[in-house]
Amino acid sequence: MRWHDFEALDVIQQLDYLQQEGVYVGKCKGAGMTRLLYQVDTFYVELFYSKHRLKVERIRCFQSMSLIEPYLEDITIEHFVYP
Repeated sequence: MRWHDFEALDVIQQLDYLQQEGVYVGKCKGAGMTRLLYQVDTFYVELFYSKHRLKVERIRCFQSMSLIEPYLEDITIEHFVYP
């Protein structure tokens, strides 16, 4: 799926597509908000999830590698490295 095709879907369809086809990358927690990052084909999708309202507040698509940097701190590669 292309970025613009994904954005053309309604929120429920976007969430369904992420569940079926998205690759979970990681999460970042902040003041009352959790951000979940998924990779879909050639772009990333970030869900802004309100802990207090228990719902997705915003969905953002992007391709910039600089926007995934906050997620990289929590990714470990230990299970990929052989002794």
